Amino acid sequence: MAFKMSKQEIKERDEFVDSLRKKLETLNAAVTKYNEVVAEAYGALEDEINDFNGSLSDARDFVERLKDDFTGQYDDKSEKWQEGDKGSVVRDWLDTFDNVSLYDAEIEASDPVGEVDVDGIDELENLETEPAE
Repeated sequence: MAFKMSKQEIKERDEFVDSLRKKLETLNAAVTKYNEVVAEAYGALEDEINDFNGSLSDARDFVERLKDDFTGQYDDKSEKWQEGDKGSVVRDWLDTFDNVSLYDAEIEASDPVGEVDVDGIDELENLETEPAE
């Protein structure tokens, strides 16, 4: 019957399956090595990001502390002084502290990739050699 794989076609199919499985194993070994290198680099990157974000937080606290301290000193001055030339200059200067925006600058990193899987190899291997009756 014409609707049946020949022995040669079955042999070729099996050779493709074997070849693809070996190549997939090699590919996944390369992916694993890649992920290990990326994970190591990601760990170092994450350390640097955390260090940066910590310094960023410290800088935010510093700016807020200065503004609070200077605002307190400003508030301790008389209303006449605050409304005068010196008070006006200090008020304008205090307003510049609000322009120091460090809140949107935090850094984040993404995750490494996963292992590759190809279902088609199993489907090829399980391909029936002839139609079901």
